[in-house]
Amino acid sequence: MTTSPAIPALGSEGPWLRDDHWKAGDKAWWLFPTGNGVSRTMVDIVDPAEGTVRDPRVIYNDGVFRATGKFERIRHREDSCTVCADSVQELLAVGQDDSLGPKGTR
Repeated sequence: MTTSPAIPALGSEGPWLRDDHWKAGDKAWWLFPTGNGVSRTMVDIVDPAEGTVRDPRVIYNDGVFRATGKFERIRHREDSCTVCADSVQELLAVGQDDSLGPKGTR
């Protein structure tokens, strides 16, 4: 399996790049292409305008940090957003991560 940062689902175009797509407290996946698939980390959106998220596993700064590329690789992880769910499904369709499951949740 090959992995490319040019996977359309992880591309730089999409509504997830707009601040108005997000609300503080939204549940999200932070997705990263790897050599053998796509890794994902559960995060919560803190401030869409600042591009900050919270990862409960991070022990400094209350787990809050600025996401690399703002929200380029962030997608909603609940069923509240069809476009984000479609993006995650697109990753599945190209065989990037079978473990995301049918709704993009664990």
